[in-house]
Amino acid sequence: MNKKALIITGRIACLLSQKKILMDLFQNHDVYVITSNEYKDIDLSFFHLKSILYIEESTDFKQEQEFLLSLNEGSKLLQWQKLHLAILKIRDIELSEGFEYESITKVRTDIIFDAKDSNFFPISPCENTFYMNSDFCFSANRKVFMLLSDFYYKCLTFYYGRELPLCVIDKDQKVDLKAGRFNWIRLANNNPNGSSGIEQSINKLKFSSEAVFLTEILNNDLSIKRLIDRDLKLFSHRYMSVEIEKLYDGAKKSLQENKLDKLFNIISLELPNEFADIFRDAYFKTTDLEYKQAFIKKAHSIRPAGPGIAKEYQLSYLMLNKKVIDEHLIFIDKVADNLPWLIIFSPMDKFLVKGHEFVQDPWGVELVKKIDVEVNCIYISAIGKNTWYRSKLLAEYLSEIGKQLKGCNVVGYGFSMGAFGVSSFGEVLNIKEVLLVSPVSTLNKEAAYFDNSPKYLAYRKLDWDGDFSDGVRNIKSGYCLFDGLSVVDKGHADRFIINKISFVGMGHNITRAINSGLVYYILVCLLKQKDIKYSTIAKFLRYKRTLPEYYRKMSERNFSSPKRLKILTKFKRKHQV
Repeated sequence: MNKKALIITGRIACLLSQKKILMDLFQNHDVYVITSNEYKDIDLSFFHLKSILYIEESTDFKQEQEFLLSLNEGSKLLQWQKLHLAILKIRDIELSEGFEYESITKVRTDIIFDAKDSNFFPISPCENTFYMNSDFCFSANRKVFMLLSDFYYKCLTFYYGRELPLCVIDKDQKVDLKAGRFNWIRLANNNPNGSSGIEQSINKLKFSSEAVFLTEILNNDLSIKRLIDRDLKLFSHRYMSVEIEKLYDGAKKSLQENKLDKLFNIISLELPNEFADIFRDAYFKTTDLEYKQAFIKKAHSIRPAGPGIAKEYQLSYLMLNKKVIDEHLIFIDKVADNLPWLIIFSPMDKFLVKGHEFVQDPWGVELVKKIDVEVNCIYISAIGKNTWYRSKLLAEYLSEIGKQLKGCNVVGYGFSMGAFGVSSFGEVLNIKEVLLVSPVSTLNKEAAYFDNSPKYLAYRKLDWDGDFSDGVRNIKSGYCLFDGLSVVDKGHADRFIINKISFVGMGHNITRAINSGLVYYILVCLLKQKDIKYSTIAKFLRYKRTLPEYYRKMSERNFSSPKRLKILTKFKRKHQV
Protein backbone atom coordinates (compact mmCIF):
# COMPACT_ATOMS: atom_id res chain seq x y z
CA MET A 1 0.00 0.00 0.00
CA ASN A 2 1.75 3.19 -1.23
CA LYS A 3 0.14 5.69 1.10
CA LYS A 4 1.63 9.07 1.87
CA ALA A 5 1.16 11.42 4.83
CA LEU A 6 1.17 15.23 4.87
CA ILE A 7 1.74 17.14 8.11
CA ILE A 8 0.51 20.73 8.41
CA THR A 9 1.35 22.59 11.62
CA GLY A 10 0.91 26.03 13.10
CA ARG A 11 -0.93 28.89 11.42
CA ILE A 12 -3.11 27.76 8.52
CA ALA A 13 -4.69 31.08 7.53
CA CYS A 14 -3.16 31.00 4.03
CA LEU A 15 -4.54 27.60 3.06
CA LEU A 16 -7.72 28.74 1.35
CA SER A 17 -5.94 31.16 -0.96
CA GLN A 18 -4.00 28.19 -2.44
CA LYS A 19 -6.76 25.61 -2.24
CA LYS A 20 -6.57 24.36 -5.86
CA ILE A 21 -2.75 24.11 -5.98
CA LEU A 22 -2.59 22.28 -2.65
CA MET A 23 -5.31 19.85 -3.75
CA ASP A 24 -3.25 19.04 -6.85
CA LEU A 25 0.03 18.73 -4.98
CA PHE A 26 -1.28 16.53 -2.16
CA GLN A 27 -4.33 14.79 -3.62
CA ASN A 28 -2.98 11.34 -2.67
CA HIS A 29 -1.93 12.24 0.87
CA ASP A 30 -3.57 11.61 4.24
CA VAL A 31 -3.46 14.97 6.01
CA TYR A 32 -2.58 15.50 9.69
CA VAL A 33 -3.10 19.02 11.09
CA ILE A 34 -1.76 20.40 14.39
CA THR A 35 -2.89 23.98 14.91
CA SER A 36 -4.61 26.52 17.17
CA ASN A 37 -8.24 27.11 18.10
CA GLU A 38 -8.23 30.40 16.21
CA TYR A 39 -8.33 28.41 12.95
CA LYS A 40 -11.30 26.23 13.88
CA ASP A 41 -13.53 28.00 11.37
CA ILE A 42 -11.29 27.17 8.41
CA ASP A 43 -12.82 24.43 6.26
CA LEU A 44 -10.23 21.77 5.46
CA SER A 45 -12.64 19.29 3.89
CA PHE A 46 -10.95 19.67 0.49
CA PHE A 47 -8.07 17.62 1.97
CA HIS A 48 -8.25 13.93 2.78
CA LEU A 49 -8.15 14.90 6.45
CA LYS A 50 -7.05 12.02 8.66
CA SER A 51 -6.61 13.87 11.97
CA ILE A 52 -6.72 17.40 13.34
CA LEU A 53 -5.56 18.51 16.78
CA TYR A 54 -6.18 21.95 18.29
CA ILE A 55 -3.47 22.58 20.88
CA GLU A 56 -5.74 24.49 23.29
CA GLU A 57 -8.10 21.51 23.61
CA SER A 58 -5.42 19.60 25.50
CA THR A 59 -4.44 21.13 28.84
CA ASP A 60 -1.06 19.37 28.79
CA PHE A 61 -0.18 20.47 25.24
CA LYS A 62 -1.36 24.02 25.92
CA GLN A 63 0.74 24.33 29.09
CA GLU A 64 3.74 22.86 27.28
CA GLN A 65 3.34 25.42 24.49
CA GLU A 66 3.07 28.28 26.99
CA PHE A 67 6.24 27.07 28.67
CA LEU A 68 8.13 26.98 25.37
CA LEU A 69 6.98 30.50 24.56
CA SER A 70 8.26 31.66 27.95
CA LEU A 71 11.83 30.63 27.01
CA ASN A 72 14.20 32.91 25.19
CA GLU A 73 14.13 31.70 21.57
CA GLY A 74 11.61 29.10 22.75
CA SER A 75 9.37 29.84 19.79
CA LYS A 76 11.93 27.97 17.68
CA LEU A 77 10.98 24.81 19.57
CA LEU A 78 7.27 25.08 18.75
CA GLN A 79 7.53 23.55 15.28
CA TRP A 80 9.37 20.56 16.72
CA GLN A 81 6.74 20.13 19.44
CA LYS A 82 3.95 20.11 16.85
CA LEU A 83 5.89 17.82 14.51
CA HIS A 84 6.41 15.41 17.41
CA LEU A 85 2.65 15.38 18.16
CA ALA A 86 1.88 14.75 14.49
CA ILE A 87 4.32 11.83 14.32
CA LEU A 88 2.74 10.29 17.43
CA LYS A 89 -0.69 10.56 15.78
CA ILE A 90 0.61 8.98 12.56
CA ARG A 91 2.00 6.07 14.54
CA ASP A 92 -1.35 5.58 16.30
CA ILE A 93 -3.22 5.53 12.98
CA GLU A 94 -0.73 3.14 11.40
CA LEU A 95 -0.97 0.77 14.36
CA SER A 96 -4.77 0.81 14.53
CA GLU A 97 -5.26 0.38 10.76
CA GLY A 98 -2.39 -2.04 10.16
CA PHE A 99 -0.25 -0.25 7.58
CA GLU A 100 2.77 2.06 7.27
CA TYR A 101 3.09 5.18 5.11
CA GLU A 102 5.58 5.12 2.28
CA SER A 103 6.65 8.75 2.78
CA ILE A 104 5.87 11.72 5.03
CA THR A 105 5.96 15.40 4.08
CA LYS A 106 5.63 18.46 6.30
CA VAL A 107 4.80 21.92 4.90
CA ARG A 108 4.20 25.44 6.13
CA THR A 109 1.04 26.90 4.65
CA ASP A 110 2.35 30.45 4.26
CA ILE A 111 4.55 29.34 1.33
CA ILE A 112 3.44 30.63 -2.06
CA PHE A 113 3.26 27.32 -3.96
CA ASP A 114 3.41 26.88 -7.71
CA ALA A 115 1.64 24.18 -9.72
CA LYS A 116 5.05 23.19 -11.14
CA ASP A 117 6.25 22.25 -7.65
CA SER A 118 4.67 18.84 -8.10
CA ASN A 119 7.61 17.96 -10.33
CA PHE A 120 10.01 18.38 -7.44
CA PHE A 121 8.27 16.32 -4.78
CA PRO A 122 10.05 12.96 -4.93
CA ILE A 123 7.71 9.98 -5.23
CA SER A 124 10.14 7.58 -3.60
CA PRO A 125 12.84 9.43 -1.66
CA CYS A 126 16.23 7.79 -1.47
CA GLU A 127 16.68 5.49 1.51
CA ASN A 128 19.05 7.76 3.44
CA THR A 129 18.13 11.19 2.09
CA PHE A 130 16.21 14.00 3.75
CA TYR A 131 14.65 16.48 1.31
CA MET A 132 13.96 19.99 2.55
CA ASN A 133 13.65 23.72 1.93
CA SER A 134 14.67 25.03 5.34
CA ASP A 135 11.73 24.76 7.74
CA PHE A 136 9.26 25.66 4.97
CA CYS A 137 8.83 22.06 3.89
CA PHE A 138 10.61 18.75 4.16
CA SER A 139 10.00 15.18 3.07
CA ALA A 140 11.49 11.71 3.40
CA ASN A 141 10.54 8.08 3.35
CA ARG A 142 8.96 6.82 6.56
CA LYS A 143 12.12 5.20 7.92
CA VAL A 144 14.15 8.40 7.58
CA PHE A 145 11.37 10.70 8.78
CA MET A 146 10.75 8.63 11.92
CA LEU A 147 14.36 9.23 12.99
CA LEU A 148 13.08 12.69 13.98
CA SER A 149 10.37 11.33 16.27
CA ASP A 150 12.41 12.07 19.41
CA PHE A 151 14.17 15.15 18.06
CA TYR A 152 11.86 17.47 20.02
CA TYR A 153 12.87 15.95 23.35
CA LYS A 154 16.52 16.08 22.36
CA CYS A 155 16.11 19.78 21.60
CA LEU A 156 14.48 20.39 24.96
CA THR A 157 16.74 18.34 27.19
CA PHE A 158 20.05 18.33 25.35
CA TYR A 159 20.47 20.97 22.63
CA TYR A 160 18.68 23.98 24.13
CA GLY A 161 20.95 26.42 25.95
CA ARG A 162 24.20 24.60 25.18
CA GLU A 163 27.19 25.57 23.08
CA LEU A 164 27.62 22.36 21.17
CA PRO A 165 30.35 21.15 18.86
CA LEU A 166 28.67 20.59 15.50
CA CYS A 167 29.00 17.63 13.21
CA VAL A 168 31.85 17.65 10.76
CA ILE A 169 30.80 17.26 7.13
CA ASP A 170 33.27 14.88 5.61
CA LYS A 171 33.97 14.53 1.91
CA ASP A 172 31.75 11.46 1.55
CA GLN A 173 28.61 13.18 2.83
CA LYS A 174 26.28 14.91 0.37
CA VAL A 175 24.90 18.06 1.92
CA ASP A 176 23.23 20.69 -0.22
CA LEU A 177 23.69 23.81 1.91
CA LYS A 178 20.96 25.52 -0.10
CA ALA A 179 18.46 22.99 1.24
CA GLY A 180 18.36 24.94 4.49
CA ARG A 181 19.57 28.19 5.98
CA PHE A 182 22.99 26.65 6.48
CA ASN A 183 25.18 29.21 4.74
CA TRP A 184 25.56 31.30 7.90
CA ILE A 185 27.12 28.25 9.56
CA ARG A 186 30.54 28.98 8.18
CA LEU A 187 32.48 26.14 6.67
CA ALA A 188 35.89 25.64 8.22
CA ASN A 189 39.02 25.69 6.11
CA ASN A 190 40.26 22.36 4.83
CA ASN A 191 42.27 20.61 7.49
CA PRO A 192 45.54 18.84 6.76
CA ASN A 193 43.62 15.66 5.93
CA GLY A 194 41.70 17.46 3.24
CA SER A 195 38.22 17.19 4.75
CA SER A 196 35.97 20.15 5.35
CA GLY A 197 33.72 20.83 8.32
CA ILE A 198 31.39 23.19 10.13
CA GLU A 199 32.88 25.60 12.61
CA GLN A 200 32.89 23.96 16.00
CA SER A 201 30.78 26.37 18.01
CA ILE A 202 27.92 28.78 17.45
CA ASN A 203 27.97 31.49 20.12
CA LYS A 204 25.36 33.82 21.57
CA LEU A 205 22.38 31.67 20.61
CA LYS A 206 20.25 29.73 23.06
CA PHE A 207 18.91 27.50 20.32
CA SER A 208 20.11 27.48 16.72
CA SER A 209 17.39 25.45 15.01
CA GLU A 210 19.26 25.16 11.71
CA ALA A 211 22.60 24.16 13.24
CA VAL A 212 21.05 21.67 15.64
CA PHE A 213 18.87 20.11 12.93
CA LEU A 214 21.88 19.75 10.61
CA THR A 215 23.84 18.15 13.44
CA GLU A 216 21.05 15.66 14.12
CA ILE A 217 20.67 14.75 10.45
CA LEU A 218 24.39 14.12 10.02
CA ASN A 219 24.62 12.19 13.28
CA ASN A 220 22.10 9.80 11.73
CA ASP A 221 24.33 9.39 8.67
CA LEU A 222 21.79 10.97 6.29
CA SER A 223 22.22 13.10 3.19
CA ILE A 224 20.39 16.38 2.61
CA LYS A 225 18.96 17.54 -0.71
CA ARG A 226 16.77 20.41 -1.79
CA LEU A 227 13.11 19.47 -2.04
CA ILE A 228 11.80 22.26 -4.30
CA ASP A 229 14.44 23.61 -6.66
CA ARG A 230 13.68 27.32 -6.33
CA ASP A 231 13.76 30.05 -3.71
CA LEU A 232 10.45 29.94 -1.88
CA LYS A 233 8.49 33.08 -1.12
CA LEU A 234 6.06 33.71 1.72
CA PHE A 235 2.90 35.74 1.96
CA SER A 236 3.69 39.32 3.05
CA HIS A 237 2.54 40.20 6.59
CA ARG A 238 0.79 36.87 6.57
CA TYR A 239 -0.37 36.93 10.19
CA MET A 240 -1.54 40.54 10.50
CA SER A 241 -5.16 41.58 10.39
CA VAL A 242 -6.08 44.43 8.03
CA GLU A 243 -6.28 46.84 11.00
CA ILE A 244 -2.86 45.85 12.39
CA GLU A 245 -1.27 46.04 8.91
CA LYS A 246 -2.54 49.63 8.55
CA LEU A 247 -1.15 50.39 12.01
CA TYR A 248 2.19 48.85 11.02
CA ASP A 249 2.44 50.95 7.85
CA GLY A 250 1.56 54.06 9.86
CA ALA A 251 4.20 53.25 12.49
CA LYS A 252 6.90 52.88 9.82
CA LYS A 253 5.87 56.22 8.33
CA SER A 254 5.94 57.91 11.76
CA LEU A 255 9.47 56.59 12.33
CA GLN A 256 10.67 57.81 8.93
CA GLU A 257 9.15 61.26 9.50
CA ASN A 258 10.50 61.38 13.07
CA LYS A 259 6.97 61.76 14.51
CA LEU A 260 7.84 59.68 17.55
CA ASP A 261 4.90 60.96 19.60
CA LYS A 262 2.63 58.87 17.37
CA LEU A 263 4.68 55.77 18.19
CA PHE A 264 4.50 56.62 21.88
CA ASN A 265 0.70 56.67 21.62
CA ILE A 266 0.47 53.02 20.47
CA ILE A 267 2.78 51.54 23.11
CA SER A 268 -0.10 50.20 25.21
CA LEU A 269 -1.45 48.12 22.29
CA GLU A 270 -0.69 44.42 21.87
CA LEU A 271 1.45 44.32 18.74
CA PRO A 272 3.02 41.50 16.69
CA ASN A 273 6.67 40.67 16.24
CA GLU A 274 7.23 42.99 13.24
CA PHE A 275 6.83 46.10 15.43
CA ALA A 276 9.90 45.31 17.57
CA ASP A 277 12.40 46.74 15.09
CA ILE A 278 10.37 49.94 14.74
CA PHE A 279 10.51 50.59 18.49
CA ARG A 280 14.23 49.73 18.63
CA ASP A 281 14.97 52.22 15.86
CA ALA A 282 12.89 54.81 17.70
CA TYR A 283 14.97 54.15 20.82
CA PHE A 284 18.10 55.21 18.93
CA LYS A 285 16.45 58.23 17.34
CA THR A 286 15.01 59.93 20.40
CA THR A 287 16.90 61.86 23.07
CA ASP A 288 13.84 62.12 25.32
CA LEU A 289 14.50 59.88 28.36
CA GLU A 290 10.84 58.96 28.88
CA TYR A 291 10.44 58.01 25.23
CA LYS A 292 13.77 56.16 25.24
CA GLN A 293 12.81 53.93 28.15
CA ALA A 294 9.27 53.37 26.84
CA PHE A 295 10.44 52.40 23.35
CA ILE A 296 13.09 49.92 24.48
CA LYS A 297 10.77 48.31 27.02
CA LYS A 298 8.12 47.85 24.36
CA ALA A 299 10.66 46.40 21.92
CA HIS A 300 11.84 43.90 24.53
CA SER A 301 8.29 42.92 25.49
CA ILE A 302 7.52 42.16 21.83
CA ARG A 303 10.80 40.38 21.03
CA PRO A 304 13.22 40.24 23.97
CA ALA A 305 16.99 40.66 23.78
CA GLY A 306 17.35 42.03 20.28
CA PRO A 307 20.83 42.33 18.74
CA GLY A 308 23.04 45.17 19.84
CA ILE A 309 20.54 46.83 22.15
CA ALA A 310 20.11 44.87 25.35
CA LYS A 311 23.51 45.59 26.95
CA GLU A 312 23.40 49.34 26.34
CA TYR A 313 19.85 49.55 27.61
CA GLN A 314 20.49 47.49 30.73
CA LEU A 315 23.48 49.51 31.88
CA SER A 316 21.93 52.93 31.23
CA TYR A 317 18.65 51.90 32.82
CA LEU A 318 20.46 50.35 35.76
CA MET A 319 22.29 53.62 36.47
CA LEU A 320 18.95 55.41 36.71
CA ASN A 321 17.27 52.91 39.04
CA LYS A 322 20.02 51.76 41.39
CA LYS A 323 20.06 52.08 45.17
CA VAL A 324 23.22 51.44 47.20
CA ILE A 325 22.69 50.25 50.77
CA ASP A 326 25.67 49.32 52.94
CA GLU A 327 27.80 47.75 50.17
CA HIS A 328 24.78 46.22 48.43
CA LEU A 329 23.22 47.37 45.19
CA ILE A 330 19.46 46.99 44.81
CA PHE A 331 18.10 47.42 41.31
CA ILE A 332 14.31 47.62 41.01
CA ASP A 333 12.93 47.15 37.51
CA LYS A 334 9.20 47.75 37.77
CA VAL A 335 7.30 47.27 34.52
CA ALA A 336 3.64 47.39 35.58
CA ASP A 337 1.50 47.18 38.71
CA ASN A 338 -0.39 44.04 37.72
CA LEU A 339 2.67 41.86 37.03
CA PRO A 340 4.27 39.29 39.37
CA TRP A 341 7.58 40.09 41.08
CA LEU A 342 10.78 38.08 40.84
CA ILE A 343 13.41 38.79 43.51
CA ILE A 344 16.93 37.51 42.79
CA PHE A 345 19.88 37.51 45.21
CA SER A 346 23.38 37.04 43.77
CA PRO A 347 25.61 34.13 44.89
CA MET A 348 29.18 34.39 46.19
CA ASP A 349 31.78 36.23 44.09
CA LYS A 350 29.21 37.63 41.64
CA PHE A 351 30.02 41.28 42.34
CA LEU A 352 28.09 43.81 40.33
CA VAL A 353 30.53 46.71 40.60
CA LYS A 354 34.06 47.32 41.76
CA GLY A 355 35.20 50.81 42.57
CA HIS A 356 32.03 52.35 41.08
CA GLU A 357 32.63 50.63 37.75
CA PHE A 358 30.29 48.04 36.31
CA VAL A 359 31.98 44.69 35.82
CA GLN A 360 28.83 42.76 34.87
CA ASP A 361 25.05 42.93 34.86
CA PRO A 362 23.25 41.95 38.06
CA TRP A 363 23.21 38.18 38.46
CA GLY A 364 19.90 37.02 37.03
CA VAL A 365 19.38 39.68 34.34
CA GLU A 366 20.22 37.19 31.59
CA LEU A 367 17.91 34.62 33.15
CA VAL A 368 14.97 37.05 33.16
CA LYS A 369 15.52 37.75 29.47
CA LYS A 370 15.55 34.04 28.73
CA ILE A 371 12.37 33.09 30.57
CA ASP A 372 10.64 35.83 28.61
CA VAL A 373 7.84 36.34 31.14
CA GLU A 374 6.73 39.91 31.64
CA VAL A 375 7.64 40.46 35.27
CA ASN A 376 8.76 43.11 37.73
CA CYS A 377 12.24 42.38 39.09
CA ILE A 378 14.40 43.21 42.07
CA TYR A 379 18.10 42.30 41.80
CA ILE A 380 20.20 42.37 44.97
CA SER A 381 23.97 42.10 44.63
CA ALA A 382 27.07 42.59 46.74
CA ILE A 383 29.24 45.43 45.47
CA GLY A 384 32.78 44.37 46.26
CA LYS A 385 32.84 41.55 48.79
CA ASN A 386 30.83 38.57 50.00
CA THR A 387 28.63 40.16 52.66
CA TRP A 388 26.27 37.22 53.05
CA TYR A 389 23.62 39.95 53.29
CA ARG A 390 24.32 40.31 57.03
CA SER A 391 23.51 44.02 57.22
CA LYS A 392 20.98 45.78 59.45
CA LEU A 393 20.66 48.66 56.99
CA LEU A 394 19.94 46.23 54.15
CA ALA A 395 17.36 44.43 56.31
CA GLU A 396 15.60 47.72 57.09
CA TYR A 397 15.52 48.75 53.42
CA LEU A 398 14.21 45.35 52.27
CA SER A 399 11.54 45.50 54.96
CA GLU A 400 10.29 48.77 53.47
CA ILE A 401 10.24 47.21 50.01
CA GLY A 402 8.34 44.23 51.41
CA LYS A 403 5.55 46.47 52.68
CA GLN A 404 4.93 47.65 49.12
CA LEU A 405 4.82 44.06 47.87
CA LYS A 406 2.09 42.93 50.26
CA GLY A 407 -0.65 41.16 48.33
CA CYS A 408 1.50 40.70 45.20
CA ASN A 409 2.61 37.42 43.64
CA VAL A 410 6.28 37.43 44.67
CA VAL A 411 8.77 34.69 43.73
CA GLY A 412 12.33 34.45 45.03
CA TYR A 413 15.31 32.81 43.32
CA GLY A 414 18.89 32.29 44.41
CA PHE A 415 21.88 29.95 44.31
CA SER A 416 24.09 29.15 47.33
CA MET A 417 24.66 32.47 49.16
CA GLY A 418 21.92 33.95 46.98
CA ALA A 419 19.54 31.21 48.13
CA PHE A 420 20.40 32.16 51.71
CA GLY A 421 19.50 35.78 50.93
CA VAL A 422 16.19 34.83 49.35
CA SER A 423 15.18 32.54 52.20
CA SER A 424 16.38 34.75 55.06
CA PHE A 425 14.45 37.80 53.80
CA GLY A 426 11.57 35.77 52.41
CA GLU A 427 9.06 36.78 55.07
CA VAL A 428 9.76 40.53 55.13
CA LEU A 429 9.76 40.67 51.33
CA ASN A 430 6.40 38.84 51.25
CA ILE A 431 7.85 36.12 49.02
CA LYS A 432 5.17 33.49 48.37
CA GLU A 433 7.25 30.88 46.51
CA VAL A 434 10.99 30.25 46.13
CA LEU A 435 13.38 28.33 43.93
CA LEU A 436 16.53 27.63 45.94
CA VAL A 437 19.48 25.98 44.16
CA SER A 438 22.10 24.37 46.42
CA PRO A 439 21.00 26.64 49.28
CA VAL A 440 23.10 27.49 52.32
CA SER A 441 20.51 27.77 55.08
CA THR A 442 22.84 29.40 57.63
CA LEU A 443 26.47 29.41 58.74
CA ASN A 444 25.50 29.05 62.39
CA LYS A 445 27.77 26.27 63.71
CA GLU A 446 25.09 24.60 65.82
CA ALA A 447 22.30 24.70 63.26
CA ALA A 448 24.58 23.71 60.35
CA TYR A 449 26.87 21.36 62.30
CA PHE A 450 27.38 19.26 59.15
CA ASP A 451 28.94 22.13 57.18
CA ASN A 452 32.66 22.69 57.74
CA SER A 453 33.40 24.00 54.25
CA PRO A 454 36.74 25.86 54.26
CA LYS A 455 35.49 28.46 51.78
CA TYR A 456 32.98 29.70 54.38
CA LEU A 457 35.49 29.91 57.26
CA ALA A 458 36.07 33.66 57.00
CA TYR A 459 32.34 34.39 56.97
CA ARG A 460 31.53 32.43 60.14
CA LYS A 461 32.79 35.46 62.07
CA LEU A 462 29.66 37.37 61.04
CA ASP A 463 26.59 37.47 63.28
CA TRP A 464 24.75 34.17 62.80
CA ASP A 465 22.45 34.46 65.80
CA GLY A 466 20.50 37.65 65.10
CA ASP A 467 17.57 38.45 62.85
CA PHE A 468 17.61 37.08 59.31
CA SER A 469 20.47 34.71 60.13
CA ASP A 470 18.65 31.48 59.25
CA GLY A 471 16.69 31.10 56.03
CA VAL A 472 14.69 28.14 57.30
CA ARG A 473 12.61 30.39 59.54
CA ASN A 474 11.33 32.68 56.80
CA ILE A 475 9.96 30.65 53.88
CA LYS A 476 7.06 28.24 53.74
CA SER A 477 6.59 27.19 50.13
CA GLY A 478 8.68 26.51 47.04
CA TYR A 479 11.28 24.18 45.58
CA CYS A 480 14.82 23.27 46.55
CA LEU A 481 17.21 21.82 43.95
CA PHE A 482 20.36 20.16 45.29
CA ASP A 483 22.75 17.20 45.00
CA GLY A 484 21.33 14.50 47.25
CA LEU A 485 24.68 12.72 47.43
CA SER A 486 26.45 15.74 48.92
CA VAL A 487 26.33 15.51 52.73
CA VAL A 488 26.62 19.29 53.14
CA ASP A 489 24.09 20.24 50.47
CA LYS A 490 21.63 17.60 51.62
CA GLY A 491 22.05 18.79 55.20
CA HIS A 492 21.11 22.35 54.28
CA ALA A 493 18.30 21.23 51.97
CA ASP A 494 16.76 18.93 54.59
CA ARG A 495 16.38 21.88 56.96
CA PHE A 496 13.89 23.51 54.58
CA ILE A 497 10.31 22.30 54.70
CA ILE A 498 9.60 22.78 51.01
CA ASN A 499 9.54 20.54 47.91
CA LYS A 500 12.88 18.84 47.25
CA ILE A 501 14.37 17.94 43.85
CA SER A 502 17.57 15.91 44.07
CA PHE A 503 20.01 16.26 41.15
CA VAL A 504 22.53 13.63 42.22
CA GLY A 505 26.13 13.43 41.22
CA MET A 506 27.27 16.99 40.48
CA GLY A 507 28.13 18.47 43.88
CA HIS A 508 27.41 22.00 45.13
CA ASN A 509 27.83 23.94 41.88
CA ILE A 510 25.09 22.12 40.01
CA THR A 511 24.20 25.27 38.07
CA ARG A 512 26.93 24.23 35.62
CA ALA A 513 25.15 20.95 34.99
CA ILE A 514 21.44 21.72 35.32
CA ASN A 515 19.74 22.07 31.98
CA SER A 516 18.69 25.71 32.00
CA GLY A 517 15.22 24.67 30.88
CA LEU A 518 14.54 23.17 34.33
CA VAL A 519 15.13 26.48 36.12
CA TYR A 520 13.08 28.33 33.51
CA TYR A 521 10.24 25.81 33.77
CA ILE A 522 9.96 26.05 37.56
CA LEU A 523 10.21 29.84 37.64
CA VAL A 524 7.65 30.28 34.86
CA CYS A 525 5.19 27.99 36.67
CA LEU A 526 5.68 29.84 39.97
CA LEU A 527 5.33 33.28 38.35
CA LYS A 528 2.21 32.21 36.45
CA GLN A 529 0.90 30.28 39.47
CA LYS A 530 0.62 27.03 37.53
CA ASP A 531 1.08 23.47 38.74
CA ILE A 532 4.56 22.00 38.41
CA LYS A 533 4.59 18.50 37.00
CA TYR A 534 7.21 16.09 38.25
CA SER A 535 6.99 14.17 34.98
CA THR A 536 8.27 17.30 33.22
CA ILE A 537 10.99 17.82 35.84
CA ALA A 538 12.12 14.22 35.29
CA LYS A 539 12.71 14.93 31.58
CA PHE A 540 15.05 17.79 32.46
CA LEU A 541 16.91 15.78 35.09
CA ARG A 542 17.82 13.18 32.48
CA TYR A 543 20.04 15.82 30.92
CA LYS A 544 22.84 14.93 33.35
CA ARG A 545 23.23 11.60 31.55
CA THR A 546 24.78 13.50 28.63
CA LEU A 547 27.54 15.05 30.76
CA PRO A 548 30.97 13.41 31.02
CA GLU A 549 31.50 15.24 34.33
CA TYR A 550 28.51 13.44 35.84
CA TYR A 551 30.01 9.99 35.22
CA ARG A 552 33.44 11.14 36.36
CA LYS A 553 32.15 12.54 39.64
CA MET A 554 29.95 9.54 40.33
CA SER A 555 32.94 7.26 39.81
CA GLU A 556 35.21 9.38 42.01
CA ARG A 557 32.69 9.53 44.84
CA ASN A 558 32.05 5.80 44.69
CA PHE A 559 28.38 6.23 45.52
CA SER A 560 27.24 3.64 43.00
CA SER A 561 25.31 0.61 44.17
CA PRO A 562 25.38 -2.39 41.77
CA LYS A 563 21.99 -1.30 40.38
CA ARG A 564 23.06 2.32 39.87
CA LEU A 565 26.38 1.21 38.38
CA LYS A 566 24.48 -0.85 35.82
CA ILE A 567 22.32 2.17 34.88
CA LEU A 568 25.34 4.47 34.71
CA THR A 569 27.19 2.07 32.42
CA LYS A 570 24.15 1.80 30.14
CA PHE A 571 23.71 5.54 29.68
CA LYS A 572 27.43 6.22 29.50
CA ARG A 573 27.56 3.95 26.47
CA LYS A 574 24.37 5.40 24.99
CA HIS A 575 25.63 9.00 25.13
CA GLN A 576 29.22 8.03 24.31
CA VAL A 577 30.72 9.98 27.19
